[in-house]
Amino acid sequence: MLRSADGLTRFFLFSFFSYIVGKHVTDASCASATGIFDPFTMQWADWGINLLKLPRDIFPEIVDTVGDFGDTPVELFGRKIPIYCSIADQAASLFGSGCYYAGDFKITMGTGTFVDVNTGREPHVSVKGLYPVVGWRIKNELVYVAEGSANDTGVLVEWAREIGLVTDIKEIADIAKEVQDSDGVYFIPAFS
Repeated sequence: MLRSADGLTRFFLFSFFSYIVGKHVTDASCASATGIFDPFTMQWADWGINLLKLPRDIFPEIVDTVGDFGDTPVELFGRKIPIYCSIADQAASLFGSGCYYAGDFKITMGTGTFVDVNTGREPHVSVKGLYPVVGWRIKNELVYVAEGSANDTGVLVEWAREIGLVTDIKEIADIAKEVQDSDGVYFIPAFS
């Protein structure tokens, strides 16, 4: 097991899977999603590590998004399975949606709502709620993303049921399908 200098077993959830294959690594997109990574220097942020008094040795090495992450142990799945990619959830969603070029964007609505805009080789700094994260790093290609999130999307659906707008959450889709023309009115379930 991975032990920090004080002898305690430690790892980040996102790096645990790579750890069980024998390497303590993560890609830059997962690292940047922690808030303790500086996307401008592409290094773990000393200010965050020091502020939170975290042991430096618990932080995994940052590697490319695509590469040889090792094989799963045979006893885990009955055979070795090679791992060739590690990527954060919203970055994976952006990539999987085909948003490969600067200016491409996607919106994901689930428990939360995430807006992700591919900003290309330059991180986008905003004081209006978007924050820069790493999308992916593959060899010499480093792609940044401006991300914004609202964590209450799923809660708002439940709220609609609680106040009597619907009796069953499943009704929401049926009601939405009945609308022939919204006349330009949209509801974005993001109150935070």
